[in-house]
Amino acid sequence: MNSVLSPGQIYQVVYNKNNIIGFLARRQCYVAVLPEHEYHGKDDDWLNSSDFPTVHGDVTWSHSYGNHPVLRDAIASIPELTPQHWVIGWDYNHFANMEEMMSGLSYGIKPTFELLKNECVNVCNEITRS
Repeated sequence: MNSVLSPGQIYQVVYNKNNIIGFLARRQCYVAVLPEHEYHGKDDDWLNSSDFPTVHGDVTWSHSYGNHPVLRDAIASIPELTPQHWVIGWDYNHFANMEEMMSGLSYGIKPTFELLKNECVNVCNEITRS
């Protein structure tokens, strides 16, 4: 079933391999990497201008999981994440999606669980090969 993720959707891990974790939250995708990974510690501007995989709306967020209390508290239910993880994120809520919002589709495009999962897993697979 192609279910649309609600704004209150809980966090869900969709990839966990080679110390790379991919997870979803609401209409957002995240990838978490440990210090030995080339993308650890890189900000979103650097990631968008590098060979990081292209994602919907570009990378809009990157931060240390351990040093960000709001993020840490929000995803405390994901035991795989550690304070050493660097979290990289992107989302499906952009001004460019205004046409969809104006046509009565609330909250920008309505990505399905499958759409977000597939993009997140594809990014994880690409950066695993890096």
